[in-house]
Amino acid sequence: MALVFDAPVSNEALTTFVRNVPVDSELRLLNQVPSRTVARGEISLAEVFRRNRTARYRSFDGRIHVSARDDATTGAVKLLPLSSSLSMGEYERLQLEFARTGGTNTAALADAIYDDATQLTREVHARLEQALGDVLTDGVLTLNENGLVGVELDFGVPVNQKVIAATVWSNVAA
Repeated sequence: MALVFDAPVSNEALTTFVRNVPVDSELRLLNQVPSRTVARGEISLAEVFRRNRTARYRSFDGRIHVSARDDATTGAVKLLPLSSSLSMGEYERLQLEFARTGGTNTAALADAIYDDATQLTREVHARLEQALGDVLTDGVLTLNENGLVGVELDFGVPVNQKVIAATVWSNVAA
């Protein structure tokens, strides 16, 4: 989305608007999986590896067994950019109309900006739905688009936890 510094809609107002565009009801996965807005371009991860341990018997006044702690790892992953854009044709047309009316028809320009923002947000929602379906299929997000060739994000789902559904997730008629 182009940043328009002299538009009748501020960047802050447009960002607030886009964050409140509802997810299409046909995007079932995106409506079921909770989402979280992060302020930074990365997410922090923490994983604890728990091991089953048992206490040990000892003799009276004997040495007490010192158990080992569970292992943990932390890290951060940069979020991949996800976006869509429109050509400037409609905006340029509205700018010409705006100039023709002497700058009095700002509502049409604002409406066009909000309409474009809604359409682009819905495109992002649809791509997120596809990504969720890909991960639920095999535990791996595979990206082959826009310069991301062969990028795989493996979520480490154990083989015994991968189930093939009787109905494909993309079948909205089911």
